[in-house]
Amino acid sequence: MELWIRNQNKQELVQVDCVCIEINEYDTQQYDIVQGCITLGTYKTKERALEVLDEIEGLLLLKQGLKLTTNAIYSVDNGLAIYEMPKD
Repeated sequence: MELWIRNQNKQELVQVDCVCIEINEYDTQQYDIVQGCITLGTYKTKERALEVLDEIEGLLLLKQGLKLTTNAIYSVDNGLAIYEMPKD
């Protein structure tokens, strides 16, 4: 499945194959969700970053016909999924 994510400031739409959580290099009290060198979203706690990552995982499960248990903002059609990163 093709997965695209629009970043928090809505200025980038990135096709992703792997996302991860990293400690923000400028503010070690924040956590970034990144694809390679592109920051998709920044969150105040590791727990919130994990919740967002769970939403992305839920979207992928939904596309596979499994149950989605989060309130993700998404669009799924014909093997294409677009996820919009939440502000907070």
